[in-house]
Amino acid sequence: MSKNIAAEVTSLKNITKIDKFIFFAVIFLAIFWQLGGNAILLAADDSVARAVVITLKGKEYARYNLNDIKNEKIVAINSDIGYNVVKLTKNGAQVIHASCADQVDVHQGEITKPHSAIVCLPNQLVITIEGKSEADTIAY
Repeated sequence: MSKNIAAEVTSLKNITKIDKFIFFAVIFLAIFWQLGGNAILLAADDSVARAVVITLKGKEYARYNLNDIKNEKIVAINSDIGYNVVKLTKNGAQVIHASCADQVDVHQGEITKPHSAIVCLPNQLVITIEGKSEADTIAY
């Protein structure tokens, strides 16, 4: 039995510099893949076109590409039901004024992530952000 342990110790001494280099390179690449690879994917996701879609009474009223917005843009939406004022920035959208009594859409604040929405039920207004989300770009 002590002969087997001695053989294992002797075989560990026979590891060359190339073996050590390969071992550490594989470890480094595995760590990079887990940490750095996801960061690169998420950074590249900024170039994906994201759009704000404004829907009024169930029909698309307007669509704005967020990558094209340099400064904030104010959009007034008037209908026979009421009105909303929407502020668009390069990051997202927000209702800043509305004619509805509850003001839920105004108090919600800015939406910035894909698949999020602002809804004003009294004015039949829905504002959504389309595009890839973080969960859409990460795959394990």
